[in-house]
Amino acid sequence: MNGTNVPVLTTTAQPGSSASKSVASATGSSTTVAPPAPTTSGTTSTCYKWYTVQSGDGCYSVEQAQGITFAQLQKWNTQIDTNCDNLFLGYAYCVSGP
Repeated sequence: MNGTNVPVLTTTAQPGSSASKSVASATGSSTTVAPPAPTTSGTTSTCYKWYTVQSGDGCYSVEQAQGITFAQLQKWNTQIDTNCDNLFLGYAYCVSGP
C-alpha cells in the first residue's frame, strides 16, 4: 500500500503475456466479447468490456478509469482478493458484465 492506501501493481508480467494497455468492448450493446489477453481463473466468461493491466495499475486506477466500483470489479473477476494485490501485468480483467 502507498500513502493513500491505494494498491499499486508490482506483479511482473507472466511469460508470453503482453504488458501493453488494451481495452476491448462491444460498443453500445450487451454483446459478449473475447478477452484481448490471457485471463486468470475466476474471470467471468460473459464480459462486455475488458481491460488489460499495464505497469503501475491497481484496482483503484482501473475502477476510476473504467467508471466502476471495486465490488463490480470483484464480481466479474472473483480471483481478485480484498487487498487487490494480485493483479497480473498483461492479463485481461472484465470491467463490464451482466
